[in-house]
Amino acid sequence: MRSTGTRHAGPFDLDRLLFETNMCHQSIFYRRKLFEGIGPYNLRYPIWADWDFNIRCFSNPALVTCYMDIVVARYNDMTGLSMRESTDREFRKRLPMYFWVAAWETGRRMMGFFKQRENRRLALRAFVIRTRAASHARARR
Repeated sequence: MRSTGTRHAGPFDLDRLLFETNMCHQSIFYRRKLFEGIGPYNLRYPIWADWDFNIRCFSNPALVTCYMDIVVARYNDMTGLSMRESTDREFRKRLPMYFWVAAWETGRRMMGFFKQRENRRLALRAFVIRTRAASHARARR
């Protein structure tokens, strides 16, 4: 197996997804319930469906992500369809235009998600957790 032997990326946020790169899809674990709120992979993007899905996840303020510094998969990071420079460049050209379409679609799905009382409670809880974590991080500086 050809590989550079390096670990891919580290912690992610929405800015990093939009302006740098996508997460390695082999290393992501999603709860099944997430697909009810966010929706399935968008198959209009046969190569970048995971990138689209990750952007929708990180755009949703109700979701809490957790980075774990462990190796989940070792794979060939030198080749593959998504590693081709022309493919990557084309998606980056389309990303700004696509983001507004995805934002509209995500907003529509989020409204459906928030119609359920339990989901509103989860969103409020996630907001409180993120706010506390951010204030603790600022206090440590």
